[in-house]
Order: sequence, then C-alpha cells, then structure tokens
Amino acid sequence: MWGVTLELGDMWGPLDPADPPHVQYFCADPLTKCAQNGSRYQPHVISVGFPPRFQRIVDPDRDGTADYEGFADRWGTPVTGCQAVSLNCVPLVIESVPSRYNYQGRFDYREYDILFDRQTAGWILPP
Repeated sequence: MWGVTLELGDMWGPLDPADPPHVQYFCADPLTKCAQNGSRYQPHVISVGFPPRFQRIVDPDRDGTADYEGFADRWGTPVTGCQAVSLNCVPLVIESVPSRYNYQGRFDYREYDILFDRQTAGWILPP
C-alpha cells in the first residue's frame, strides 16, 4: 500500500558484473576526500495507494483520504463480519491517509557525511 525509493546524489560508481565486489569509482582515489562517497540522499519516490478493490472500502466517499476502522485478514485485506480478534480478523485502523499520493524527488539531497570547509570529511568510505 506504500513505497519509498531512495536516490543517491553522489554515488560511488557502477558494479563490474564480472567482479561484483569491485566498484568502479568516479574519482581517482576514493579513500581521499572524494565527494562521490554515497553520502547524499533524497527520497526519490514516496507513494501511498490502495488497490482499486480496497478504494471503495477505505475511501467510500472518494474524497482522496482513507479512513477505515475495522478488521483485516492475515495479509492486510480489509474484511467484514468479524466479531472477535483472530488470525483472519486483525484490528485495522487507517486515519486520514491519502488514498492516492505520489511524491517525486526534486533534487533536494541531504548530505549525511561530515563537512569541513564545505569539503567532505571522507569518513564515509566505500565498502
């Protein structure tokens, strides 16, 4: 029902398929203060959605916001007719969740390495 995909802003480089542990680095010496150390990230895609068959259950008024209080089976499918908690009657509460939402990254990367004078510290090293 939801998904998050991360994107690197300064990736290390592609893997050599003939030698999977070998990374082809974008900078000559990755152990120096190379900016390509995989330390900048952003959410690339964040999406929330319900399969069409659940839309009518969790968003019956079709206002784009899912509100549901009831039960689900062991796989998370909303079910009706439950009288007590069991393997196929698990309490499920969804409050004010966008029923169709998709965020696409806008290149708002955040640097997760330590910077000194706007240069990467080189503390995050390739494997």
